[in-house]
Amino acid sequence: MPSEQTHGMPKLASDIYAVGIIGIQALTGFKPNKFSQNPQTNEIFESGQLFLKSQAGNIFKYQVNVSQYLGDILSKMVRYYFKFRYKNAFAVLKDLTPIWNQYKNLYETEQEVSLCSECGIDYTKLRRFLALGEWKEADEETEKCILKAANREIEGWLNSESIKILPEQDLHTIDKLWLHFGKGRFGFSVQKKNLFRNRQRLARIW
Repeated sequence: MPSEQTHGMPKLASDIYAVGIIGIQALTGFKPNKFSQNPQTNEIFESGQLFLKSQAGNIFKYQVNVSQYLGDILSKMVRYYFKFRYKNAFAVLKDLTPIWNQYKNLYETEQEVSLCSECGIDYTKLRRFLALGEWKEADEETEKCILKAANREIEGWLNSESIKILPEQDLHTIDKLWLHFGKGRFGFSVQKKNLFRNRQRLARIW
């Protein structure tokens, strides 16, 4: 229960606190009666860490598997002092919108891009990285998938023969994913077009 409500002075921010507690419970599985507070700050949730109390009464920290962005939102919802919380539900929803858009984008892609593979490769992780805009991780995952498709995971690189036998269906899936999330800027087909244009320019110059 928020501190101001304990003192018989509930605020609009008290409802925000309650919803935040429900969110933390849903993410962790811990019931609110197990929650405790940071002895120094009185906060129950800080920097992605939930303060809990053991059966012996000891306070310990539990690292919640949540992104920093969502963790910051939850922290602000359950701040000890009500003036530091969100003022109303609209403010919370505004900050949650980018997360909603990411998952909406991911859902739409599931409908539009079929993750087909001739050799049984799971492209779910690649799709998630791309949906979240984690381009470096997506690039690394793409490399892993291509090496697996070419059966060159041990070698860690492709030779001319392995490139020739890369399954067309897998290349098509990877290309579609990069095209979709890159808004038409990335993908094998884009690189091929750019290479062709550059060759034409060089031919004109020379």
